[in-house]
Amino acid sequence: MSRHPQPLPLPTPATPPAEPSYFGRIRCTPARLYPPEPSRQFLRVRNAVAHLLNTVPSPAEHRQQPINVGFSGGIDSLLLVVALRTLGHPVHAIIIDHQIQPGHEHFSGQAAHIATQLGCTTTVATVTVDTTSSNGLEAAAREARYAAFRYLTSTIEYRPGQRTVVTAPPGHRPTELAIVATTVTQPTATGMIMLAHTANDMAENVLLKMLRAEPQTMHSHTAIGELAIVRPLLRIDRPTLLAAARELGIDQFVFHDPMNDDPHYRRVAMRNTVLPMLAEIHGGDVIAPLADYADQQAREQDFLHELTVERLANYQPTATTLTTAIGAEHKVLQERMVRLWLRPTQPRVNTAALNAILAQVNNWKGQGPVAIGTRPDGVRLQVARTASTLVIQPVDAPPATPPTPHPGRSQ
Repeated sequence: MSRHPQPLPLPTPATPPAEPSYFGRIRCTPARLYPPEPSRQFLRVRNAVAHLLNTVPSPAEHRQQPINVGFSGGIDSLLLVVALRTLGHPVHAIIIDHQIQPGHEHFSGQAAHIATQLGCTTTVATVTVDTTSSNGLEAAAREARYAAFRYLTSTIEYRPGQRTVVTAPPGHRPTELAIVATTVTQPTATGMIMLAHTANDMAENVLLKMLRAEPQTMHSHTAIGELAIVRPLLRIDRPTLLAAARELGIDQFVFHDPMNDDPHYRRVAMRNTVLPMLAEIHGGDVIAPLADYADQQAREQDFLHELTVERLANYQPTATTLTTAIGAEHKVLQERMVRLWLRPTQPRVNTAALNAILAQVNNWKGQGPVAIGTRPDGVRLQVARTASTLVIQPVDAPPATPPTPHPGRSQ
């Protein structure tokens, strides 16, 4: 593990000022922030945020409520908050402490302190990360974080010291969440959170997804269960953010997570080793073309998802059964239908298992069940074919009774 870094210099006081004060070169008032002029790079950031805000569907009663932002104190989330506050929007900064590095209490407390200086309300919560997850520590931390976001952006009221077990999306392991501190005094934009992922994050994500044979999922608007996720900075690269921070004089306050330097994490290795190597081979910037590709893929995925949902509904699936009549569809839609059907029970199904399930549909020769993984409660699951129906069942379950035949096509 990296050594505990020295505390960052912080402005004072620790509570929102009643009179104008300064954070770097930013003039702070209770109502909004005022950036210095000229600040060309920051204007690019602010314009990106303003543009996406205009595209976010929101009930009228939510428009004046604080916007939830996932906040770490890093340069990305810091500039997202500054942009929102210069646009006059109240912000609720949600700080998730994963408790997986030395000094984590210091880091989360420092992030809350910075957010407070910028006039935000804050909530600090700890989550328990499954460090033994077969999907790796990064994926386990992400699952726990999004579970916390879903809970903290809901209409549920919470208070310091409160503990609860939350899970999101369905099929993921539950995580214990504890509220460390909160200054929320009014409802926030329920069910929505803004995250500060950048073009660099999208480039890293698309390469990692390709290596796992998974579709690109980092969209400007997306959802995990009931949680709406908005990412306004996906077309802004990290050098632009660094330049904007220098313009505003806040680069000295940016928190640097030492885990972002640890090459044992795949995303760090992708960022610090693979992408620079690709840029050298390509002979120029690779972030922009990879982000363009990811954006194109995201639009195509949105279209295919809508089509899959529509077609799958025609076959009347249940939580545990799906007719093999889906074999009449194009193979691309068959694959997506099976994944969508399995998602609430088993969000991650590898390609080999998916192909074996499709063989039960299209090339049935009496083959045995297909193992698809383990539920959060430890029960191993499989997909078996019974008559003309696929059935999700525990491993070693007795043969299922064939359900009533599907009234439509048969396979």
